Amino acid sequence: LDRCFLVTQAPFVADAACPPGYATLFMACDGRVTGRDLLQQLKEQGLVPDDAPESEFAEVLKRLVEHGLLEVDGALESVDSAAE
Repeated sequence: LDRCFLVTQAPFVADAACPPGYATLFMACDGRVTGRDLLQQLKEQGLVPDDAPESEFAEVLKRLVEHGLLEVDGALESVDSAAE
């Protein structure tokens, strides 16, 4: 993939270009894996550097949730605590 676009109509209208690895990220977000597991999968696929910090990945997930592009079970505070 050379380009990747995220589009959502609810809860917010959004249309954004993003890195190609996001397509893999979103396909893996099926509600059965943790953010930590997602990060490991992306590292194994070479889409994220091996030394990428969990805290930075948690921040990316938090921003995607805040923009309505991902949904999480539970309160956003749990994502906040994972980012710390």
